[in-house]
Amino acid sequence: MHRMLAAVLVLWVAAAAWGAPAGVAVRGDAQAWEEVAAAQARLETVPSYRIRAAVAREAPIRMTMLTEVVNPDRRRVVVELPEYTAEAIIVGRQVASRQVSRTGQPAFPQPSVGPGDLLGAFLDPIGFATGFLVQAAMNAMTQAVAQRRTGWRCQTLEAGGGAQAPPELEVEVARLPQASLGGAPVRVYRMVWRIPGQPASEQRLSVGADGLPRRLEWLQDGKPMMTEEYGDFGAPIQIELPPPCRQ
Repeated sequence: MHRMLAAVLVLWVAAAAWGAPAGVAVRGDAQAWEEVAAAQARLETVPSYRIRAAVAREAPIRMTMLTEVVNPDRRRVVVELPEYTAEAIIVGRQVASRQVSRTGQPAFPQPSVGPGDLLGAFLDPIGFATGFLVQAAMNAMTQAVAQRRTGWRCQTLEAGGGAQAPPELEVEVARLPQASLGGAPVRVYRMVWRIPGQPASEQRLSVGADGLPRRLEWLQDGKPMMTEEYGDFGAPIQIELPPPCRQ
């Protein structure tokens, strides 16, 4: 089941990192939101960086995730789960993805995922993942097909950018007291995402003095359920598509 989860999370993180869907309605501290957007834009100006993510012990899954980014258009994501490793590489609009089993069981195929399918994962990654697992478990046909397929899957993303927000999506932004991270001061922001009829999704973002994100936390009942650490800015990272997916 977890193989289907990683297929979605890999593409979601690779394509969107922590950027918000376009067209969201903003409530609360408008200046704070501008600073959050500036931090996101600042990521696009550095040659490269890494994001290391892990879920809390209370989360329903065990997972770590490494994202490597080489601007302007290269990303590599590796998801580690107890049973297998999932990997996705994006170069321009070309995507290569695979899963490698640690148990000897065949890997599930990567589903085709477009930016429009990723809004649920953005708003609630843990809840979205759990629901996706249940759905996958009930789909016996998908599992049967999955057992006959292995290796890299090659996909071309549609042109047109990231996920578009539905008209009712809104975010409430607040500036929190400054804090210290790794001995360095950081500005902290709280973002609560809402869609009518769905639970709110809360994030807490820490930004360094240089304007770059340092930490993004996904909160549930005020407690971090998944934490992303940003670093290795300007590191010598090489990202290439595997031979089967090169055009």
